[in-house]
Parts: sequence; C-alpha cells; structure tokens
Amino acid sequence: MFIAKKYFVFLISLLGGIVYFAFRLSFFTDNFAFNINKFYYYIIIVPVLEEWIFRGNIQRMLKDKLDKNKEISETVLSDTADSFISVQNVITSVLFASMHLIYSPASHALMVFIPSLIFGLVYDRHQKLIIPVFLHGFYNLDVFII
Repeated sequence: MFIAKKYFVFLISLLGGIVYFAFRLSFFTDNFAFNINKFYYYIIIVPVLEEWIFRGNIQRMLKDKLDKNKEISETVLSDTADSFISVQNVITSVLFASMHLIYSPASHALMVFIPSLIFGLVYDRHQKLIIPVFLHGFYNLDVFII
C-alpha cells in the first residue's frame, strides 16, 4: 500500500500515457511503425538528455535559488514536495516547451507543456531523474504512431 501511495503520481502518469496511446491508435492512425534508429533516439537518447538538462539541472538549480528566497517560493505555487506543482516546475516547463519551438510547430510546443509539468512533478516528488526519464521515453512512443 505504501509503495502505491508513494508512486501514485507516477502510476497515474503512466496510465494516462497508455490511455492516450490507445485512443490515438484507435481513432487517428491505421498503423504502428517501429524503427530501431528512432527507438534509440526518441526513447533513450532524447529523454536522458532533455531530462538531465531540464529536470536535473534547470529545475534543481531553480529550486535551490527559490529555497534561498522563501517569500518568492511561498506564493501561489509552492516549491514544497507536498504541493501539486512547484514554481521551478512551471518555469522549467515553459523553457522546455519553448525549446521545442526551435524544431517544431507552436502546436507541438504547446502539447509538450503538460507532459513536462508531469515529468517535473514526478521529479519534485522523488528527486530521481530515472523516473521522469522513463516517463519521457514512454510518452515519446508517440513517434511510432503514424
């Protein structure tokens, strides 16, 4: 019971991804195309690099800065692990979505904002990069749905 409670956000995020992919496969595509090069790139390399940069560096650095200035961190969005979404997560997610504007249309950049909040929430809760890396890779399975 404790394990399920501890990883509740992660499990709900995983379930949400499964429901999304099932919906997408059922209604918006006729096939699922697997490519080993895409697999390595989008499921392993991209999640590791992006999560290391955004969660492991930017979000962690923002948390350290906000911890030093409590009057900012105790505003509408809190930076504590008990809150739903932290200030550092929102800022990091805006940067993450903005970075996608470099090589994707604005609609795609907007669509990655919510998953970024989920990855940041999981990182805030567990302080381990492996969990958002796994979720990010799982969510990137979308690349294989044509």
